[in-house]
This record gives sequence, C-alpha cells and structure tokens, in this order.
Amino acid sequence: MRVAGDIIDFTKIKSSYAMPDLLQLQKTSYDWLLGLGLAQIFARVFPIDTAKLRIEYVNHDIEQPAKLMENCRKAGLSFEAMVRANFRLINKETGEIREQPLIITLRECSPSTPPNCGSSM
Repeated sequence: MRVAGDIIDFTKIKSSYAMPDLLQLQKTSYDWLLGLGLAQIFARVFPIDTAKLRIEYVNHDIEQPAKLMENCRKAGLSFEAMVRANFRLINKETGEIREQPLIITLRECSPSTPPNCGSSM
C-alpha cells in the first residue's frame, strides 16, 4: 500500500509509465480536425468517379457560431457552428461543371476555440 497525499493506492504493481494528459490529447486531436483534418479526410474520399459523373471536393468553411457560448450554457443548448463544403460535379458526357456548397453538419464547438470555432480551409 502506497500513500500519496490523500490518495491510498492498493495496487501491488507499480505503474511503469506516467498517465498521459488525456484532455491535452483530445484538444490536440480537435485542433487537428479543425485545421488540416477535415481537408485531409475529404481528400481521401474524393474524387468519386462513376461512368457518367465525377464529384470533387473543392474546400470547406466553418462558420461563426449562431449563438454565444454563454447564452448556450444558460439555455442548456449545444454550442455549435455550421460546416459547409464546396463540391464540384462534372458530367463526363456533356462536359457540364457545377460547383455548389453543401451543409455537411452542425457540429459542436470546443470551449477552447471560441469565438470563431475554428478556421476555414
């Protein structure tokens, strides 16, 4: 039995490594997703080709949250922002090219990234 401060440890095996900072790990992962992550994920999936059509990822943007974080906390709402992505549709038969933004999702924002909830690509 080891005593460290107010914590009594009853384990028989001593820890062989330090516990990682799990909160920092989550923040790092979240920052990657907002920075290069979404673009890298879209680049892996697109372009999508069929016999007649091709869909290409162009870029994405994370919009400003519609409500302030403090107001969301008071009302018990999620603090979120809209993710829009631009895609290009190419009709291989006619050569017609259409580019259009699509709303991908409303996603929750981390309290560590307000007020803009991330960056745009």
